[in-house]
Amino acid sequence: MPLPNIYKPKFNYKLIRLGKKYDGGYLVGLKSVLNSKYLISFGISDDWTFENDFIKINSDINVYSFDDTLDLKWLINRFLKNLKRVFFFEEKPRNLINSFINLFKIKYLKKRLKLKKKIITYDDISQICKDKKNIFFKIDIEGSEYRILNELIEFKDKIIGVVIEFHDIDLHKDKIINFIEKTNLNVTHIHPNNNSILDNFNNPTTIEMTFEKSPEIDNNFELILPHKLDQKCNPKLNDCKIYFE
Repeated sequence: MPLPNIYKPKFNYKLIRLGKKYDGGYLVGLKSVLNSKYLISFGISDDWTFENDFIKINSDINVYSFDDTLDLKWLINRFLKNLKRVFFFEEKPRNLINSFINLFKIKYLKKRLKLKKKIITYDDISQICKDKKNIFFKIDIEGSEYRILNELIEFKDKIIGVVIEFHDIDLHKDKIINFIEKTNLNVTHIHPNNNSILDNFNNPTTIEMTFEKSPEIDNNFELILPHKLDQKCNPKLNDCKIYFE
């Protein structure tokens, strides 16, 4: 079946791209980035280009990041894995170099991104939000996003924007719709992850969505998806299309 119309942006909004090429980059509104006081990132892995680009635009931003796997040991294992893949011509040498450089970034992650290695809980979100406002969330936690949607709804008045990757959307339609309806945030962008499997109706089962409290409408252009700034998550695969009701 086509995706619910509530997933579709109502207008064409002014957006910029933060993060690296392909998977790891997201489209957000410049206004929301500049007006944010806090950037809370759930899910980092070995890619913090989104956070770095956010900081470049808003140098006063306070960043807090959480990842239950990321530490020096994990980065070393990632480097060794990439080394093996390069040896068998399964990985580009450039990626090996990047993973080697990342070994020396753990201090930066702990200091500038205030990285904590832990699983996100309600208490974490409550502690983050209770005395803060104008918070921007970036959420890519491989299916665990549904565990914290109710908490985000509870603190919706403190949120200025959210970028979130929804997984297995064919199984969690009602939860996504409930989140959109109860946060009253504007859907400003949607993009399919072409790394995901397709459902029985050829819809992607993983999508990236951007939500903003006060987005800027771009009246110079009509809404066209994919957006001109979008890139395929996996450059080696065909992009997948999304259809709305």
